[in-house]
Amino acid sequence: AYGYPVLVTAHHQDDQMETMLMKIIRTGSLDSAAGIRFTQPFQGVGRLVRPLLGVSKKRLLAYSQKYEIPYFEDETNQSLAMQRNRLRHQVIPQLKKENPREGEHFQHLSEELLLAQELISEKQKVWYDSYVVEESNQLSVNISDYQKLSEAGQYFFIQKIAQVVLENYQLVISKKQQKEVHELLEKGVAQWSIDLGKDWQ
Repeated sequence: AYGYPVLVTAHHQDDQMETMLMKIIRTGSLDSAAGIRFTQPFQGVGRLVRPLLGVSKKRLLAYSQKYEIPYFEDETNQSLAMQRNRLRHQVIPQLKKENPREGEHFQHLSEELLLAQELISEKQKVWYDSYVVEESNQLSVNISDYQKLSEAGQYFFIQKIAQVVLENYQLVISKKQQKEVHELLEKGVAQWSIDLGKDWQ
């Protein structure tokens, strides 16, 4: 509404731990496990920035008390009805008992996962552009090109096809279906088909 180019939020290290754990529990997916990014595009016109991701909640509270900076806490933060709060009050304190620097480790892991995702995305684009012919409601792949890839390459190649089909045709190819395609290609079965829904096979 006001055309601000940047929105800054106060997400901190503990928020990062909670978010990463929630996403691992919900999806078990590399795509989401990295958690919160330091910065990302926002509403297509600006940037969302989180400069405090590397700072623990404990340190922020100590700072606010030292300099008498008032802060407010949502009363729902205490309710165990929500998964995030259960992780916040029951799981993360135990992790910190194991290692007080656990928050730093989660942030480091997040940064590594984001870099890994970037590298995988670059490779996926190269493979897709090289190996896939896209026609009207049809994708064709030369199986000999697919078979040249490592097992990891094959996994992420099929994942890329699933991403494209979701974006372009609003069709969800589940992880189970992706695995089934990979296994059938690995076995070298001559004739087979899988029903993917929406008249796709």
